[in-house]
Amino acid sequence: MKKIILFILILSLLMSLILTACGGNGAGSAQAKEPLTIYPSLLTVPLGQTVTLEATAKGDKAVIWTSSDTSVATIDENGRLSPVAEGETIITVALADDAGVTDACGVRVTAGGNIFLWE
Repeated sequence: MKKIILFILILSLLMSLILTACGGNGAGSAQAKEPLTIYPSLLTVPLGQTVTLEATAKGDKAVIWTSSDTSVATIDENGRLSPVAEGETIITVALADDAGVTDACGVRVTAGGNIFLWE
């Protein structure tokens, strides 16, 4: 009987560690624990449209936005993304006071169609 109880306790502890490592068990738990998050994490946007990305920084810290390929899409200081040409780019947001803390959004610019957002 003691072995069964010990087994259950160890199993419970392991499951708790796994859930914690995977971001918890509730929606939005990553935002609560991470110092910086971006929404959406993936985006498809047609030429001629604009989208404003959202960054959530713990403590409402200032952020800096960058595009890995400004010939595909640019982003301003407010997170407003403007497509330039068809292609793909990565939009990165970083804490202004700690450039090592970042999150990113993959962006695909298309010739037409609808805007699609993925978490």
